[in-house]
Amino acid sequence: MRRPNVLRTNGFGPFRHQVEARDGSLASLDERKALWIDGDGVATTGGVGTAEWFGRPRADTTTPAVYIDPVVLTEHLLEFLRFVYAVLLPRGPTGPWTFRVALRGLRTRATTVLLLDRDYPSRFARHDAMPASGDGEACEFRGCGDASRDAATALEWINGYFGQPLAANPFVEGR
Repeated sequence: MRRPNVLRTNGFGPFRHQVEARDGSLASLDERKALWIDGDGVATTGGVGTAEWFGRPRADTTTPAVYIDPVVLTEHLLEFLRFVYAVLLPRGPTGPWTFRVALRGLRTRATTVLLLDRDYPSRFARHDAMPASGDGEACEFRGCGDASRDAATALEWINGYFGQPLAANPFVEGR
């Protein structure tokens, strides 16, 4: 966890590059994102959907909104899944892994949360991205053994929550 094998050293992965032991678990935490591995092996990553982390800041502040950046979302998911398959899976029990994706507080926040799509430079300028369809949902899926394909599965569900097909993500090709 101190030196993860990542696509980009200063990218949007879940790592803070500092690891600490907490309550029998390992943690890499900061004010925007977290990676937590329980003593029983359950691994969790998360982040706060703000303009400082998953979102993009807006120049127009008359309508408060957080635009989730597909670059951050895609890279965060992919790096977490790459970590699971490269580091945790070889050290854990054999058999399929179950992943759970949860979104919370997307409709009860003071700001609207929107997901930018494949046309995000122009859509960001037009401010017409789709808001989330609900306040908080979760999905579970069995890992297929490939971090990229599992990231696409998670992104397909997240995009659907915002009324977009997987193809709307600018970093996905096919499935």
